[in-house]
Amino acid sequence: MILDQLVSRGWVQNAAGRIRVTPAGSAARGRLIVAVRDHRARITEGVGEAEYRTTVATLRRMSRNLS
Repeated sequence: MILDQLVSRGWVQNAAGRIRVTPAGSAARGRLIVAVRDHRARITEGVGEAEYRTTVATLRRMSRNLS
């Protein structure tokens, strides 16, 4: 289960059914945000906003076709 993995990494605590993000979890989230932003900037370099939106919409439709 994903929650178990987050707990084992120390990113969240599960105390009496109450889930809380730990400082380590907050730090990991910050690193992830930066990594996603940098990756997105790299893969969309030279792609206009309209092209990007069209591509994402097309990929979403294709993904739904696989469901």
